Amino acid sequence: NKISLFRMSNLDLNLDLFWKVYNIVRLNYYSSDSIDSTKSQYGLISGYVNSLWDKFSEFMPPEETKQFNTALSWDFEWIWAVIDKNESWIVIDRVLKWSPALNSWLQKWDVILQANWKDLSDLSVSDAVSNIKWPAWSTVKLKIARAWEKDYIYKDIIRQKITIPSVDTKSVNDDEIWYIALNIFWENTAKEFSDILNTFRNDKTKWIIIDLRDNWWGLLEIAREILSNFIENDKVVVTTKYKDATQNEQFKSMNDWTIFGKKIVVLINENSASASEITAWALRDYNKAILVWTKSY
Repeated sequence: NKISLFRMSNLDLNLDLFWKVYNIVRLNYYSSDSIDSTKSQYGLISGYVNSLWDKFSEFMPPEETKQFNTALSWDFEWIWAVIDKNESWIVIDRVLKWSPALNSWLQKWDVILQANWKDLSDLSVSDAVSNIKWPAWSTVKLKIARAWEKDYIYKDIIRQKITIPSVDTKSVNDDEIWYIALNIFWENTAKEFSDILNTFRNDKTKWIIIDLRDNWWGLLEIAREILSNFIENDKVVVTTKYKDATQNEQFKSMNDWTIFGKKIVVLINENSASASEITAWALRDYNKAILVWTKSY
């Protein structure tokens, strides 16, 4: 198979040093009998992927994958901030709208040192999350270091299971201008968006503002469905490209030739990523919208 052929042909990766270190550990490490072979395997794979120095490439063991999928489904009880590991520290990467973290004034780049007095510095992101989440309506006490603050900051945050609407709207100027916040590209988002958009096809609506700021994840297929409201049928909205060009795939708009023809402004910021980037740039490239932006993720 392809994997076996790759292993045979991948002669540029010399593992002699690895096997030398492996044998030294097995022979000399005092607690070698307690080594968990599964964790060792995951560690090796993770180290290899991390050596790519590519923020878009990450290895997730089964438990982390389960947590990731749970987060995507929004079935999650916690403080609703995205965290990452920076060298030895657990760092807040972004704070979500409507979140307990936002209400407690947590900020990007805050370092979470402790959760309920447990030190997080030596933990993986997954283990750190496990100490911060669950159960809803309970309190977690966080010890925070903030670069521009002299003293540590302590926050008591109530964990919550929140329901963030995937689409949120309001009138800006007596129904002539409508603001639409797209918060995530997930499951029913495309239908919700299309249903709302249909209410703006009247003569009174002149402009719509689509806010994709802080929208940082979601499904490519949902982006295609949303773009199909604006871009003529059978036009390419995004192409996925692979090292093996035969796997390249074009995703095209699909509609009944009825498109939304009002004037559009799209907003993005540094936390706009994934499906929101696809949507913003396709609308710009097809001259369907004015893009108001800072550099996206």
